Amino acid sequence: IFILAPQVFSIYAACPAHVVWVMIIGGFLFGAGQVGFAFAISMIGIGLTFVICLGIGIGLGFLLPLIFQHPDQLLTPLGLVTILGAILAIIGLIIFTYAGEFRDRLRKPVAARQGISMVSKQVYAVGVLLAVVAGLFSAGQNFSFSLTTQMQSIALSQGASFLGASIIMWPGFLF
Repeated sequence: IFILAPQVFSIYAACPAHVVWVMIIGGFLFGAGQVGFAFAISMIGIGLTFVICLGIGIGLGFLLPLIFQHPDQLLTPLGLVTILGAILAIIGLIIFTYAGEFRDRLRKPVAARQGISMVSKQVYAVGVLLAVVAGLFSAGQNFSFSLTTQMQSIALSQGASFLGASIIMWPGFLF
């Protein structure tokens, strides 16, 4: 970032406090979600964790900015397609969650015969919950970027390149 926008600290200093706080809090929540994501992988498996996390993250990641920042566009073709996409993502999540639970029920008798312990219902439920939280906080990442676009304008006005301005939030977000 220092090559593309060497004035990163002066850009942050020029931003309103609420924009900087959105960046910091969004980054903290995203990091916490990634910890939950890692635990969910060990509890319910990598496939189901990814489906849940990415489905929620992508579905809400594009729906939340539309609802909160552009509510006037909800009933436009773009808004309706976005809402439809979010609904389809949620339906897919429900199907995949039940499929994972069904898969585990089918494996239980085989695992018992082979002496392999299976994940308990409580561990499965906690794993799904952690994957959901990780997905929500991943959606928050996109929402944070959407709420800090003012930072990009400030970066451009201070001479940052277009690429530097487009990634100006990353250092503070990931810190």
